[in-house]
Amino acid sequence: MSDEERATWDRRYREGGYLPRPSPFSLLEEWIDRLPRGRALDVACGGGRNALFLAAHGYEVDAVDGSPEALRLAEEQASTHELSVHWIEADLDDYAPPHGDYAVIVNCFYLNRTLLGRLVDALADDGYIFIEQHLRTPLPIPGNRDWRMEPNELLRTLSGLRIVSYEEAIGKDEDPGRDRDIATVRAVACKGSGGF
Repeated sequence: MSDEERATWDRRYREGGYLPRPSPFSLLEEWIDRLPRGRALDVACGGGRNALFLAAHGYEVDAVDGSPEALRLAEEQASTHELSVHWIEADLDDYAPPHGDYAVIVNCFYLNRTLLGRLVDALADDGYIFIEQHLRTPLPIPGNRDWRMEPNELLRTLSGLRIVSYEEAIGKDEDPGRDRDIATVRAVACKGSGGF
């Protein structure tokens, strides 16, 4: 991430132009009681919604983002709710999580194809990865096409894992204050045959 990109994200968080979502990724919320316990990783954590949710459910959480301002806001929320999260400021273009360490990994709306491969490697045996990304579509959906996955691209990316949930859809944006259509791909995959 360039200094200019980091400054842009910091400004968005500081000025309230990018409001953190109040609730965790819905698939994570739906599956939380069935997941293995242990360490969890929230990549591009932003305001920390998924990291805080995982910490509240007893996970030892590492949460990574490139924006110091986002991490500051997330840490404030953790303190308010008396939750322990290890907040990590890192350039996600270069970030490499520890290999085989995490029972649960979450990556929402930050597309870095090289990093996705590293996240798969960071899963522990029988660990689960939750991914939500923007999807390319011929429909007039707002947003940069470069930050969208092609149809079925995420399936190919996760081909070495057992896919337990996969959906490509067009729906309403869940971001606070945004009334627009959004095209997404959402997946849950497991490293190994354990679990469900």
